[in-house]
Amino acid sequence: MEYPPMAVVGVLGAGFGALGSILNRGLAILESREAGRLMTASAATPSREAVWPWVAAVRALIRPVLTLMLWLLLTGLFLTALLGGLEREMAARVIATVLDTVAFAASTAMAWWFADRAPRRG
Repeated sequence: MEYPPMAVVGVLGAGFGALGSILNRGLAILESREAGRLMTASAATPSREAVWPWVAAVRALIRPVLTLMLWLLLTGLFLTALLGGLEREMAARVIATVLDTVAFAASTAMAWWFADRAPRRG
């Protein structure tokens, strides 16, 4: 029985797809083990030397302040686009970019809080 060329291509595609899936799963397991090892090593390192309280306060506020400023800038740009402060084509691109950014931020937050902090077994 002779197989048509498309059937051979389909079988090869399915085989390579299965192989890729197996390899990806193996890599994911290795990456999660390495991430766990690095996290443990990071937690075991001694804290930074004692610093002045104002330096510690500035360090602690950098991320939240920077995050707030960037989200306010993005919101301002979005509102400017919505209210007609930009050309029509530019406004459409800004709105699409803002929607993509918010969707990415939401999915990243969900992955960080729930996927990374799965309950430990045993």
